[in-house]
Amino acid sequence: MTTKEKDNFGVFAKACRYNSGAHFLDSGGAYGRHWEKPPIAETGEPAVIDVWRDEITGTIETAHFLAEHLDVDTDVQKQFDEWCDDQDGNWFELAHRFAIEALGLSARASDNVYNNENDLTQVFVWQVYTPQDDERDWIYSQDPLTVIFVHTGCDVRGGYSAPIFCRPRGEYAVPVDVCAEFYAIEARDEDGEEIDTQSVDERWRAGYASWPAGEVQRDVARVFGFTKTNTTVCAKLHSGEVVKIGVQAPICC
Repeated sequence: MTTKEKDNFGVFAKACRYNSGAHFLDSGGAYGRHWEKPPIAETGEPAVIDVWRDEITGTIETAHFLAEHLDVDTDVQKQFDEWCDDQDGNWFELAHRFAIEALGLSARASDNVYNNENDLTQVFVWQVYTPQDDERDWIYSQDPLTVIFVHTGCDVRGGYSAPIFCRPRGEYAVPVDVCAEFYAIEARDEDGEEIDTQSVDERWRAGYASWPAGEVQRDVARVFGFTKTNTTVCAKLHSGEVVKIGVQAPICC
């Protein structure tokens, strides 16, 4: 990583461990919150492969994922920190008022990635603001401000980080794919002959399915658990091929 990339990752990694406190109504409060976990390493894998019996899934490290898709706008972040010193409200209210009142932007869309399929270690809420005269579809806006609140507590209904003000790296205002993708590193037919991997893994990508792991599970008949590494595992498909399967986080556009 360059110094800029490290600084960018550092903001998201710190947000993923933001102390959002505890509440006696938290469900599952006995097993620990994200902010109580160890710091996230810069050198960690962006995505890891998970195996349970003959099922293969993947997990995406949220801090690495966000740092890949978004750049923190340090000027806006500093402006917000100074602006909210004498303001009252929770983080969501403050971020919204700041974008509207201080920056003169219009609110376009918001959601929690928890509401859809995802393979993230931590979910997050996103908000998108654009200039008032921007008539483009917000997802393709030329100058969007994307605000991220990472879930760091226990119950997903509460316990979120302070807002992070960002600019998207790709053509979309927010990451549109939040599920792990899979690919065949090598594949052999029933006779042990090497075959083209593209004929095997086409359905294991985000462009084909909303949850690629589900497609992998439909295709896999047996997993050879002893071959598992952090990012790969070998399996036999229902169609007879033996495949070495890799995992990756969706690549930024």
